[in-house]
Amino acid sequence: MKEALVDILACPACKENLALSSLKREGTELLEGVLSCSCGRSFAVTRGIAHLLADTLCDASLSSGCPSGASPPSPVTPPPAATRQQGSRSGDCRSGKSCLVCNCYLGSAVQVELCRSCTAKLLRQGLNKKVLSGLYEALELRAKSNTYTDYTISDQFVEWLAANRGRDARILEIGCGGGYLADTIRREGFENLLASDFNARVVETAVGRFPELQGVVMDSALMAFAAQSLDCIVSVEMVEHLLDPEVHFDEVARVLKPNGVYLLRTPNALAASIYYRMAGRYDMGIWHPTTFSSASLQESLHRRGFEVQHLAPRSLPKSQQGKLPRLLKFLGSIPMHRVPLPLRPSICIVATKHG
Repeated sequence: MKEALVDILACPACKENLALSSLKREGTELLEGVLSCSCGRSFAVTRGIAHLLADTLCDASLSSGCPSGASPPSPVTPPPAATRQQGSRSGDCRSGKSCLVCNCYLGSAVQVELCRSCTAKLLRQGLNKKVLSGLYEALELRAKSNTYTDYTISDQFVEWLAANRGRDARILEIGCGGGYLADTIRREGFENLLASDFNARVVETAVGRFPELQGVVMDSALMAFAAQSLDCIVSVEMVEHLLDPEVHFDEVARVLKPNGVYLLRTPNALAASIYYRMAGRYDMGIWHPTTFSSASLQESLHRRGFEVQHLAPRSLPKSQQGKLPRLLKFLGSIPMHRVPLPLRPSICIVATKHG
């Protein structure tokens, strides 16, 4: 982490400036240290990554969501992708998936990550950040998340930034996954790149893969940046994972400079609901608790003083093409600009904050 980054960081809870106590440096890079706030909170910098969560999200217990008190799967280091089997119940030699919560066998050709019983119980009890954090941590341990793919690269956003923003722009990617998109932007000449996620394992993996990135562990609803400190924010297939995206939009409006931009891609609610039903994704109420139509998303951003421009992807995003059944693969080649806005599978927006 570059020490100059401290100048724009803020306590995620009270938004006051942070004071740095440096413990280990390497040139201009801060490797270990403590960031302290006058409100009494302190945050660690470890291996060059600032950990700026207002409260602990990594101590979640999934056992509260397990039927009959079953325990969640034991944490294990995933084997290499070439030899990995996607989870099987202890003592069960069948190759396939097991439920992230109770570890019961799901099958070998399913797209779900939870059994129906655990899905229903989690939804009945009500989702919260700690439960979701535990579920995403379980995905990380199985190497099943976007941390291990380049699905979230958006060539369209990279091209837009290259054509419309100076190379000194300070850009934050929220929900950085494996860091592939942030690094693609960096290779266009943008050096002030920040990669963030609320899961520390994700950020560590992204920065380990692309050491030029600066990593921040942060909640998108409690952003750890000073007001009007960022030029651009990018999120690709992240907003749908939030329990309250409206709070996130408030934070985006707070930390962007006047005329700053928010580049946002998220599934379209109508197309997403049809796909979830067709694919048997009964657990998507867990993974995608909030989806927008193009109109509702535009209205939400308008209320916060953003001017919204809709972009038409050339084709379906890679993440969606990979999920199409064989008989529908032809949809991947349809030019999206010819599809009416309300029917597009993804909503792609450039939202500019009024000056």
